[in-house]
Amino acid sequence: MTDINAFYTPARLLDYLTQFELRQDEAHGWGDFPMLYTLTLDTITRPATLRRVQVAPWEWTLFFVCPDGVNGDIDHDLNLYASRAQWLSGFLTTWLVYSTPATDESKARRIVIAIDERGRLYRVTRTEGDPNPVAEHLTNLDEDEHLLALSYVANALRGGPPVFEYAFDVKLMAIARVKATSEKAARDLLDDVTDIAIGTVAPHIEITSADIDGKPDLFEIDGNDPA
Repeated sequence: MTDINAFYTPARLLDYLTQFELRQDEAHGWGDFPMLYTLTLDTITRPATLRRVQVAPWEWTLFFVCPDGVNGDIDHDLNLYASRAQWLSGFLTTWLVYSTPATDESKARRIVIAIDERGRLYRVTRTEGDPNPVAEHLTNLDEDEHLLALSYVANALRGGPPVFEYAFDVKLMAIARVKATSEKAARDLLDDVTDIAIGTVAPHIEITSADIDGKPDLFEIDGNDPA
């Protein structure tokens, strides 16, 4: 029997995830479907029973029921699965493996993000062609684009209450600084704005859209009072 307290520490888990990433296929592992894995107490005591669940093309086994409405978007579909995931006895960690494609400015990357049963966050990142992945402990869910969605899955697997998304209609006070040759040109540019995507403003809070209501009040020009 493996001593769980001796094996399962944040440092050892990060090393485990690093070694896991290094075992991925160097030649063909870039751009593959995202994969979701779970580590349980049973996995540690009998390593051959590592439980793997494939995320895309969203055919889940063991602990998940595939809900209607999946569309291939990682966050969208992880949220759906979190709403159907069952409590997993002996749950220790869940981790997602995904990749980002190469661009003109950067090479492809393979990324492993993980959340353990205490909510601690981990990430291992490797750039294509680099033999050495970067392993790190994270402190906030907004440090990786998919951690928030993964946290809902981890919460369900460790038996937490179900998580739902609540949409509120809120009024925001904002300052828009517009570069233009005149006040009229600046206002014309503002008038052309029909929808403003803001993004994540705090853990678990995302402003998905905003618009301009009424005539904006001019209060400053190049840092000076417009009067």
